[in-house]
Amino acid sequence: MKGFAEKNSGESQITRVGSIFDKSNIPLLLLLLVPLGVSDFYYLQIIDTIGIYIIFAISINILLGFLGQISFGQAGFWGIGAYTSAMLSTSLNFPFFLCVVSSMACAGLFGLLIGLPALRLRGSYLALATLSFGLIVQLIMLRWISVTNGPNGIIDIPPASIFGFAFNTEARFYYLLWFFLVLSHIFCKRLRYSRLGYAMQAVKIDEVSSMMAGIDISRVKLIGFIISAMMAGLSGSLLSHFMGFIAPELFSVNASILVLTIIVLGGGGTFVGPWLGSALIIGSSEWFRWLGLYREVAYGIIIVLVIIYMPQGLHGWLSKLIQKCRGARVHVSIEGGRNR
Repeated sequence: MKGFAEKNSGESQITRVGSIFDKSNIPLLLLLLVPLGVSDFYYLQIIDTIGIYIIFAISINILLGFLGQISFGQAGFWGIGAYTSAMLSTSLNFPFFLCVVSSMACAGLFGLLIGLPALRLRGSYLALATLSFGLIVQLIMLRWISVTNGPNGIIDIPPASIFGFAFNTEARFYYLLWFFLVLSHIFCKRLRYSRLGYAMQAVKIDEVSSMMAGIDISRVKLIGFIISAMMAGLSGSLLSHFMGFIAPELFSVNASILVLTIIVLGGGGTFVGPWLGSALIIGSSEWFRWLGLYREVAYGIIIVLVIIYMPQGLHGWLSKLIQKCRGARVHVSIEGGRNR
């Protein structure tokens, strides 16, 4: 334990804090240049959609990747965030940032309500409980017509606007989305290297040992559910203002399964897993649109190939590839030194 503590205390403070100026975050800064190189609004729309799904995937990554808790109802929190923001902006003319905060708070409240009974559940029982929650949320969206407008959804949702500046184009919305992506990424790093983050990892590995070590498992799980729900609510809020229209069908169980697939393919418990998985799943679904009815077949083939040949996800495969390249480079340099 002492060596473990010394190792953690010796970590780079920049990495622990998750500063935007960390060298590992340079790709985030480079992403600011994307609209300069992509002028086609269609491709920008795909990129914006990928960004929204990245935040959605981060929410389930916290729950599944960090804490080891499965959820088949994550789309329920996503929908709560989207509908909260849509209703507040259309009916009460709430400003954008207040809509975002309210969406996160509302989703977090439901995360608390679901997290409390879920503390007693594990494995398949937890999966069924979260699945039931997602189905109930979608059913309320469909049936509570006076509030949600039923299957017709909510239309004419205003675009995001800050101090009178409207993010009403794909390029403008991209920069707003980049801001929230950076915040989400930094928050994820802060969480992972915090006391709570280490407690989450301990609970994921072995609950009994964690309890014996003095970790309050119920508290850690509950906080994990709340944070995960709030992140999903943030993504839902951004989705509603980006699309300008939402309907219950967007938040079905299929959406929950999709985001779980994103994490599995990208690499659960990693920082870049949500990014890689979202780019692969959302990007491929659009890039293969020209296949028509066969698009889903191509999409399924990609998933099967990744699961078979990359069991640790894209992140694990890329990490091994980089290590092999570095090993080969070191080997070449050693051989060169011997020849001299």
